[in-house]
Amino acid sequence: MNEIGQDIASYKDAPPRDAAPPQNVAPTTAGQILSAARNQAGLTISEVAQYLNLSISTVQAIEDDEYDLLPGETFVRGYIVAYAKLLKQDEQQVINSIRVDNKSPQKIKAGGVP
Repeated sequence: MNEIGQDIASYKDAPPRDAAPPQNVAPTTAGQILSAARNQAGLTISEVAQYLNLSISTVQAIEDDEYDLLPGETFVRGYIVAYAKLLKQDEQQVINSIRVDNKSPQKIKAGGVP
């Protein structure tokens, strides 16, 4: 098989972007926790966006921990708390798992200031 054929074969075998993280890896960021819980609940990103009245791209940015794509810290916290409540997750645990610039989790109190 040539290189292009191998690339296509590996692309077809790759998990979809909407897939849950591997079972043996514990979610560690807010986005990973919410994505895993969403998948466990059998919900799509589109359904979550509809329930929370957010755009699909906003929900995807949350799950990808790409907070710089969102409007601001206050909104990010609110979106994450609402998302955690929807999925019946511990809001404080999820908030404490927010990663900023892919560094260690930022400690933020739900509804409070860092």
